[in-house]
Amino acid sequence: MLVTRGEDQWIANMRNEMFEGEVRVLDDDSAPLGVNLKWLSFESEGDGLDPLVDVNPIEVADVDFSTGQLLLAGKDFGRWSFKYRTTEDGGRFEDLAAVAHGVQIAPGGLGEWHVEDGQHSSRFAGNVLIDDVAEAQQKFGFASSIEGEGLKLRADISWDGSPSMVDIEKVSGEIEILEGSGRFVRAETGGALRLIGIFDFASLSRRFRLDFSDVIDEGFEFTDIQGAMLFDKGEVAVQEPIVIHGSSGKFTVGGHMNIISGTLDNDMIVTLPVGRTLPWYAAYSAIATGPLVGAGVMLAQKVFENQINQMSSAKYKISGTIDEPDIEFVTIFNDTVREMPPNNP
Repeated sequence: MLVTRGEDQWIANMRNEMFEGEVRVLDDDSAPLGVNLKWLSFESEGDGLDPLVDVNPIEVADVDFSTGQLLLAGKDFGRWSFKYRTTEDGGRFEDLAAVAHGVQIAPGGLGEWHVEDGQHSSRFAGNVLIDDVAEAQQKFGFASSIEGEGLKLRADISWDGSPSMVDIEKVSGEIEILEGSGRFVRAETGGALRLIGIFDFASLSRRFRLDFSDVIDEGFEFTDIQGAMLFDKGEVAVQEPIVIHGSSGKFTVGGHMNIISGTLDNDMIVTLPVGRTLPWYAAYSAIATGPLVGAGVMLAQKVFENQINQMSSAKYKISGTIDEPDIEFVTIFNDTVREMPPNNP
């Protein structure tokens, strides 16, 4: 350890088994510590045990913190920065930002850490950006089922345990999909990818009966995706329908699933573009007098948008499991999915 004196602070350069970096202590006792590390490592006490279980967030000093690398039980979780401030019942991570394997917590995020009767609880609220979706899935141990960029999420989730114990199967709260583009790819290894593989408009648009049996390998390119989901410790309910737009149509998905058991109970609406090659084009053309060309097409599409969507849509029910989804045709001329009770997955 090397300690030097600055104009109004002490500066310590330190290295041990837990961290390496610089710590600044200002002469003003009310000022937060300044901690700028090259790396910080926490070791787990055992499988499923909280490495921060013995830490009281109220007793942690206020600190302006950054680290170039965060390691939890040897796993790299990228670089982090925040301003930690104690509260009456815990602490807050203000101006939270992080970058790990192509996933970014946008600057301005908020983290909370509470302890009551010895029980830890945590919360995160903020925007999450994913630059390379395929890379992010692989780095975090998931098979790459989506290729894309610019995926933006807004999250407000909480979980039992310290901030280090976040787990998608144990969180509760809302995750909203704001935007994104890319391509769903067909599964070769089973699991959730088999469900993703049904997103194939290139094949669907050639057939009015919408037979999913010959999904092609190239997958389905999408230009936009939006929706909102409620999480409740493994139960996921679609709060606002997930709408996936592509150049050859769109999917609308509602219902819920259990990501622990893998069971599915969803509605899916397939909406294909109205074109001359599809059986419902004649009905569409009859809406206006004469051929639908130029401004006539644009006007008819706007005035009769809801009716046209219903005419070009087919509804399916998805049940079974993620590994073995059962896709059942329900009806045509239907573009609605079930509404979920508010705040009740």
